[in-house]
Amino acid sequence: MNGYSCDLLKNEITFFQNQIQSCCSSQLGPVYYSDYKGENIDVQRILDIKKDAFEKMKNGDVPKNCQGCFNLKPFDDKDFQAKFSRLIISHWVHCNCSCVYCARNEFSDGKVTRTPKNSDYYNMLPIIRKMYQNDLLTTDNDLFVDFQGGDISVLAEFDDIIRELMAHNVGYIRFTTNNIIYQPLIAELFKQGKAELMTSLDCGCRETYLKLKRVDKFDDAVENLRKYKQACKNAYIFVKYITVKGINDNVDEVNKFLDLMFEIGIPTVSFEIDYRDIMMNPSKRFDIPRHYYDLLEIFKKRCDENNVQLTLFTHTENVLKQGWFGEN
Repeated sequence: MNGYSCDLLKNEITFFQNQIQSCCSSQLGPVYYSDYKGENIDVQRILDIKKDAFEKMKNGDVPKNCQGCFNLKPFDDKDFQAKFSRLIISHWVHCNCSCVYCARNEFSDGKVTRTPKNSDYYNMLPIIRKMYQNDLLTTDNDLFVDFQGGDISVLAEFDDIIRELMAHNVGYIRFTTNNIIYQPLIAELFKQGKAELMTSLDCGCRETYLKLKRVDKFDDAVENLRKYKQACKNAYIFVKYITVKGINDNVDEVNKFLDLMFEIGIPTVSFEIDYRDIMMNPSKRFDIPRHYYDLLEIFKKRCDENNVQLTLFTHTENVLKQGWFGEN
């Protein structure tokens, strides 16, 4: 029987507010802790679960939580590795905006947090320190960290986590943020070539932003894009356009967004899909609206004309190619 491999299983560990998982793809993947509440993590337990899943895949027995995943590939004959080289931090849900499409509204009830506070679930800094102490994270400029969660600007331990990672010579950090509040540490990492900022603006005007984000912070988000570019000309900033039915899924809004990105000098944009229909009804087929492809063609044409990189996430690209998601 043919075996399988998964780079995410080998390299990635994800901390959600209530679970510790092997990845954060559309599939659940092997779960290290299914009801995590911040207790002391058992390093050997994590390694045993990871190795068991690795061996099953190697022998052609794909774990139930991984079946049908886009990330599976033929076994590549690489040995099991204990260390994680990708750390996904998503242990908090509070945020200073309330996007209509946010997957975490289920937990946050759409409430807006104005001042920094710790996660309502557990703190991440002690866990990171323990993982370093137990040699679970790669060092030597090799670790990739991805902040997801709520928003970094209202996570009280954010600065301390960044300094801890920098002290261990972190390789690269991706900051997913609404970009409402400027972060000096991000600018510092930009200058070191160790960071990228991913934000989802989704529009080109204040009125549409208010409908999507439900806070009146369009001007702040745009001004902070300019500030990062001023602090570091080569700052890698990635701005997403999540297409939401009935709000920004039109030619006028797409063009206003692209005009703004070209004027600021944003190097990379992406075209994404509002996945609420998929997440809320995972067993129901969701067909991609035909006009989404027309909007994507505008992105392709105008980005090519303005020498701006258009990126599609692998999952989104696969869904768009297929034309639907869920059960056929």
